[in-house]
Amino acid sequence: MSRLVAPAVRYALALVVLTAVWVGLWGDLTLANVLGGVLAGGFLLMAFPLHPRRSRVVVRPFGTARFLGYFAWLLVRANVDVVRAVIRPSRVREGIVAVEVSTSSDWLLVLLANCVTLTPGTLTVDLRREPDVLYVHVLCLGTLDDARRDVLLLQRSILRAFGPAGSVDDVERRLAGVAA
Repeated sequence: MSRLVAPAVRYALALVVLTAVWVGLWGDLTLANVLGGVLAGGFLLMAFPLHPRRSRVVVRPFGTARFLGYFAWLLVRANVDVVRAVIRPSRVREGIVAVEVSTSSDWLLVLLANCVTLTPGTLTVDLRREPDVLYVHVLCLGTLDDARRDVLLLQRSILRAFGPAGSVDDVERRLAGVAA
């Protein structure tokens, strides 16, 4: 019974949110706008159904604070690298690096890919599943191992903040495999 209720509650909640956005965009709370929002939201939910949740996301406050601090430091470091590349373009060495990553959660993989893309000088080119491989374009490429280590350290930080218990172990093994 609870398996039937959970999707219905998720759809109802999504419909309420979509209706509220619709009414907010129109800027006038009228019966016509509410009904229009329900119709538009219902159409959107039929056209783009919600996917079942396969894994729960855990939020660890201290891990999240550490992740945000680490990511802010990465942004500063990457901006300095890009400025150096702009000032001395002859020293730019770029390339695409394949990094094996691992997580059971699509959400965490998307978060990793987006964090890589948000970091100046790097861009997620592709993400393949089974095996999980993230292809990253790096503007200021030192060595392949350095680039892989940077992505794996970012993934470790994300998993410590949001991953299920024990999910960091595989990343630690991969980090040990990357030459120091």
